[in-house]
Amino acid sequence: MKSRRLSRKGFTPLENESVLIGSHDKKPIDCQSGKTRLRKKRSLTGFTLIELVMVIVVLGFLAVAALPSYFDISTAAQTANEDGVVGGVRAGIATQFVSVFTTGIGTPTFPASLDTVGVATTCDSANPCFSTVLPGGVTDGNWTKTTATQYTGPNSGTYTYNSSNGTFTSP
Repeated sequence: MKSRRLSRKGFTPLENESVLIGSHDKKPIDCQSGKTRLRKKRSLTGFTLIELVMVIVVLGFLAVAALPSYFDISTAAQTANEDGVVGGVRAGIATQFVSVFTTGIGTPTFPASLDTVGVATTCDSANPCFSTVLPGGVTDGNWTKTTATQYTGPNSGTYTYNSSNGTFTSP
């Protein structure tokens, strides 16, 4: 196919330049030398500085909004720890009460005490609290036995054990 030199609608050739119509490359050609001339195209990729600054500002606002919730995590963890131990102790008391039914020996009774730890003692590996109803007891150092039947948890919650009805409650 023979090429013709024409100007395309909407395209203004540079001085001494025309466009080859019907050619496969369709690049501007210098009319005098016949060599292909390439024009530089402006790259429109990437972000402007103001766009990057705005993203950083938005991320800053999100971080400021989220930080207070992270500071409350330790309190929530202590509350969950305390609730877990209380639930375990209550389940241990109920398990001891119903164990008589599974063995068929004796009368169902609640444990006389939850452990053998002395009064005003912090529960640790040497003095495990709740060892009567929990295997191994509680040894994390967050619980304290304040009286023969009263305990204080990590969030300063006070719990009292009543051996006559098997309750472990907070007043």
